[in-house]
Amino acid sequence: MAIPKLELGLPFLYLNTYFNDESQNGAESKLMLTSVSVQIEILVIQSIIYFVAAAVPIYLAFISKTKMYNNDNNHFKRLTIVLASFVLMQGFYHVVSYFGYKVLAKGILEPLSFSILIFFGVLYLSSKARSKSEELKVT
Repeated sequence: MAIPKLELGLPFLYLNTYFNDESQNGAESKLMLTSVSVQIEILVIQSIIYFVAAAVPIYLAFISKTKMYNNDNNHFKRLTIVLASFVLMQGFYHVVSYFGYKVLAKGILEPLSFSILIFFGVLYLSSKARSKSEELKVT
């Protein structure tokens, strides 16, 4: 039966040192390169995708001040900033999960991400209701 003695973690690969039970003095040891589970690989890929996806609302928030000329520009900018913060929070959640901090990921970042998403919905609905009330005042 092999007992792991040393683990060096690299993305997608682990370098493990195993010692046999018969020789506890360490004379007979093996270095083995084992692959990480598919779940870990998915966490890395998802975090990369979230960070790339956050670039779109961040870009829209930056150009909304200079290139968009409508009266509701401030609401659009707020919505894109909250959306970008939600996407970035999801990316941080997956990065923290990848490094093994499950309590931080599940206990803090996941509820924080959910609350940002709820805040985005409330902000969107209030913006929509405000624009409808302004529409009714004009007509």
